Amino acid sequence: MIKLGSTVRFKTLLVLFMLIALSACITPSEHRDHPTIISEPTIAILDVSLLIQHQWEEVNIKSNTAYRVVSSEGEPVLWASGRNSASGLSRYIEFDVKHCPIIEWSWRVDQLQADANLNVRSAEDVAASIYLLFGDPGLFSNPELVPTLRYVWSNDKVVVNEVIKSPYLPQYVHSIVVQAGSKHLNQWVTESRNIAEDYQLAFGTEAPNKIQAVVLFTDNDQTRQAVEAGYAWIKAICQ
Repeated sequence: MIKLGSTVRFKTLLVLFMLIALSACITPSEHRDHPTIISEPTIAILDVSLLIQHQWEEVNIKSNTAYRVVSSEGEPVLWASGRNSASGLSRYIEFDVKHCPIIEWSWRVDQLQADANLNVRSAEDVAASIYLLFGDPGLFSNPELVPTLRYVWSNDKVVVNEVIKSPYLPQYVHSIVVQAGSKHLNQWVTESRNIAEDYQLAFGTEAPNKIQAVVLFTDNDQTRQAVEAGYAWIKAICQ
């Protein structure tokens, strides 16, 4: 049982609430769909067309970050606009890390929160992030905390490849900085990461076999500084 003092801000429940709330989105059997196969050996995790089909669910922590499908360079993308908000999009999508060890994605940030600091509770806002949940968070009546690896794009208070333990749930949620600062602002950037290697780097142990959910998250409820970010696609590359 986790006990929280009255002085701890509401966002202390950020990841715990997300993991619990995620279960409400994925528990119904109709949401436990098989991953969409575009063409072997690729598993589509984020396909903007699927958002329109409501296969992603919003997890609201504070007021809603505005997620919408827009056109960028002639292609549909998911765009996140934060205005004193904290919410994410979640999807149950199970795949085996041993067989699908690489994750690739394309993202973009046009506006960063200058005062954000991922190491400090009172400033822990992120421009763009992708959570990989290694386990099922369970039901509201019986929630489970599961190891969670997060890839982040933040400001220059952090450095690329730095590992940051969540100031809220340091035992369970570890972030790896993929982009830091303004060098690549206003442009789409394609990333490729080895999940197993990153899990070993972040947690110091071998990664569990299965990822069971993915969450996209952009927020600015702490700094209240505007943030603009986009997610084009995410896919797991299988052997």
